[in-house]
Amino acid sequence: LKTAFNEMLSKSYNGSYRVFGLTDSDTGLGDKFLKRWDEKRIKKRIRKKLILRDKSPGWVDYYLNKPYTEIGIIGGDAASGLNMTINVYGPRTMLILWSDYPISIIFNSVDIAENFRSYFDFLWKKSRKT
Repeated sequence: LKTAFNEMLSKSYNGSYRVFGLTDSDTGLGDKFLKRWDEKRIKKRIRKKLILRDKSPGWVDYYLNKPYTEIGIIGGDAASGLNMTINVYGPRTMLILWSDYPISIIFNSVDIAENFRSYFDFLWKKSRKT
């Protein structure tokens, strides 16, 4: 999983990364790793758009004033109880199920990535921006 995240930084993908949700619990990867990774992303001026649940205040607070970062918040029961993140970047889509031992699947498909981008954009329009 760390290799996959670092690969995201090593290639230059046009546009911004799109991320659906973050877990409220420990990721199993370590929040320190994710925060260090994000600092590297910012240094490279890579844009990131996130859709978070309003019940993820720790992550909302963390990302709130980060450069090259936009946040949309979805409230209510949307995504309630989910412990999964979807990252869309370039032609790739990475699904991550957060657990003590995170599980990830990476699809290298333009069609899959475009479908997830469209779904992200649909949710983005419905989200509350910070």
